[in-house]
Amino acid sequence: MRRVAFLIDGFNLYHSLDKASGDLGGAQTKWLDLSGLCSNYLPQIGNGAEVESVHYFSAPAGHVEQAKPGALDRHRAYIRAIESTGVTVELGNFKAKQRKCPHCQQPIVSHEEKETDVVIAVRLLDLPHGRGAGHGHGIAAGLVVPWAIVAKVFGCGRGEQGCGDQA
Repeated sequence: MRRVAFLIDGFNLYHSLDKASGDLGGAQTKWLDLSGLCSNYLPQIGNGAEVESVHYFSAPAGHVEQAKPGALDRHRAYIRAIESTGVTVELGNFKAKQRKCPHCQQPIVSHEEKETDVVIAVRLLDLPHGRGAGHGHGIAAGLVVPWAIVAKVFGCGRGEQGCGDQA
């Protein structure tokens, strides 16, 4: 039996679901059942795979609250909902950054999500040390993240030898 830990980049998942909602004429896509989504991948993984854990990585975007009232409360409600299904949530933060407006060159403040990709990489690298590792029963990873994170962790590009090989 293969145990699979799923690592989900919440920031990029949110923006993908937001785009899908627009593409589907406003259909509600954001309240995704992450445990159910991950369980649906198990038959494709094979070997009697079962979910070991689901990890959701995100950051509260308090800086958008003025432009999108209630956004932070909705994010917190979603986190409570997925935690109730057994998903482990790990939160990073946004960092304010001074930039120049690309149009007028005036100084502006933007925000960048920080730490999430690093924490995902650390969790990914920690997986072989999970319970059962060393006895031929390590934990496989299911990643729901942008390819760039995988490439950073493994130092490879799409389709290169060793990238995406199954354990």
